[in-house]
Amino acid sequence: MMIHRHFERQRTEPEPKKAKKPIRKRRSRPAGEKTAVFIATRNWYDNMIVSVKSLFCNSDVDRVVLVVEDDEFPVPIPKEVEIINGSDFEFFDRNSPNMSSHFSGLCVSRAAYGYILNDLDRVLSLDSDLVAVDDISGLWSTELDGNYCAGVRDMGISRPGYINAGVVLMDLKKLRDDGITDRMIDLLNRQRRDWIDQDALNECCDGKILLLPTRYNESPVTGRTEHPAIVHYVGVSKTSGSNGQHRHYWDEYAKMSWDDVSKLRAERYGKPLTF
Repeated sequence: MMIHRHFERQRTEPEPKKAKKPIRKRRSRPAGEKTAVFIATRNWYDNMIVSVKSLFCNSDVDRVVLVVEDDEFPVPIPKEVEIINGSDFEFFDRNSPNMSSHFSGLCVSRAAYGYILNDLDRVLSLDSDLVAVDDISGLWSTELDGNYCAGVRDMGISRPGYINAGVVLMDLKKLRDDGITDRMIDLLNRQRRDWIDQDALNECCDGKILLLPTRYNESPVTGRTEHPAIVHYVGVSKTSGSNGQHRHYWDEYAKMSWDDVSKLRAERYGKPLTF
């Protein structure tokens, strides 16, 4: 039996506060560049690297951004990976109701991706407890048809159209231009949400969210599919729990060295990693 996590939309103030200015100057990015972003605290670094390796093996992604708690990553990583230290972000007040959640305070920052990644117009946001197991290169070119984002329906939330934030394709430019990034930041600074950035995304983008096939985020809360492209463990143990039958996927990428990843990527996409 599935336990539903009820989502109650609450009324927000008509005029949200303006967020602080972007944290870095907007840079020119190559046309069509495919970028993915992960966010994690130090205790999740090992898991995040497994997720990143799986992504490089199963997509032609050009750049991966890691929002972490350090200026430099503690282990060697390829040049295609960029590090952003999120410890000093000032988008959220230390006393805001969501900073004391059971989730990491850094997690709240996903609502501010429009400013944190102000050099990007589109990004694929991914959780650090998932693995790509089939080619997802075409996901970046998904036609959003005027929607702010795209994701897979979260069946654990009893609200139609509510998506799980583990895999979200975001139109960052539209989120910035239409003031949605500001609204999400303001909402989380004023009102507590059980699922924090996920609730803020669904609430502020309501009516403009494209639903993706389940295979792009198979998990205990999104449902099963015969041929998954992304397996999401939703925080459970990779060897037990409700998604334990997919342990072999996680183990496969956990055992791979960066050299293994680079060789496989070269074979599949002609794009070896650089170090």
